Amino acid sequence: MFTHIQVQVSNRYLYPTQVTFGVLFNDDRCANIFEALVGTLRAAKKRKVVAYDGELLLQGVHDNVEIILKATTPAAAAQSSN
Repeated sequence: MFTHIQVQVSNRYLYPTQVTFGVLFNDDRCANIFEALVGTLRAAKKRKVVAYDGELLLQGVHDNVEIILKATTPAAAAQSSN
């Protein structure tokens, strides 16, 4: 997931550590890999890899919610969850 967020944000934003939920949800590559995107995001939020407002993100209603990537590498994310 970390890599997919990086790809999405590097293509669309000047500040390359955030992406909207709608952009991530509608990306075909991401959808094919993460069937349960909302659950994956919740787990990443719990591990402090990403941050976003609210608990549950729903398509349509939360398309403009910014998802902020907090960790710089997957190793750093794994270390922060310990």
